Amino acid sequence: MTDRMGTGGRYDDCFGPWLRDGYVVAATEYAGIGGPGEHVYLDGETAGANLIDAVRAGRTVAARETHRPMSKGYVTEGGSQGGHASLSAGRLAEQYSGELVNVGTVANSAPLNIVEYFKLVRPGMPPVAVSDYAAYFSYVLAGLKRARPDVNVDSYLTPLGRTLIRKAQSACYQDLTPQTADDPVGDLVSRPLADGPLIPALSAQISVPPKGFAAPVLLEQGAFDPVSPAPLTWQWVEQARSNGVTVTVKDYPAGHGIGPQADLDALAWVNGLPWPTS
Repeated sequence: MTDRMGTGGRYDDCFGPWLRDGYVVAATEYAGIGGPGEHVYLDGETAGANLIDAVRAGRTVAARETHRPMSKGYVTEGGSQGGHASLSAGRLAEQYSGELVNVGTVANSAPLNIVEYFKLVRPGMPPVAVSDYAAYFSYVLAGLKRARPDVNVDSYLTPLGRTLIRKAQSACYQDLTPQTADDPVGDLVSRPLADGPLIPALSAQISVPPKGFAAPVLLEQGAFDPVSPAPLTWQWVEQARSNGVTVTVKDYPAGHGIGPQADLDALAWVNGLPWPTS
């Protein structure tokens, strides 16, 4: 088995162990990035369906290239936004991938229940000592603006906020972050986000309901994650478990983006799941 992705080594540490263990890996970009359409950040319904479509495409291509039958079983795995997409795919699995078998769902540093801290954003909010907080805020609201024009996101923003939201619709994260590192989130808003329709609309778009998972879930969480805070993740876990979802959590002494060990731990967890025989 190969352990190379054919991308100049960029993804070999992440995906190489999966390839060595005999998995077919289908890694896709989000809708609206590098292709037609507009990208809506944390649009779980679209991203989850896209992941399952990637599984279908990967099975088709791999079977054609290897002349070998592919298992009907699959897992989804992702980090940060990808973790959100992976969980969304897990919820969609039974209704959207009936011809396949969702064996498990893995999410690393997934933003769960983060609408709770958007509820707190208001003018004059004290600065948060996280360099990319304003950039992250901008991407989330840029996604909402595209998905829900009826909410009138601009009516919540200062001129600076509207400028950053506009940039977030096309700029890469690593480019926007240094431009916003000194901007307190409180300077981006002209009224509390908790006023009016914004928070209900945002919750409907970005929240991952803690139910509807037929297969086990593995969450990998950094204890010091400022973007996907551990207390909000554990809140989601408790809700999911109360709804009968099988959730395993692995904690790490890390921030956002845990590193290669999380990938190895995810692979070991997936290898221990019951897979269909065909």
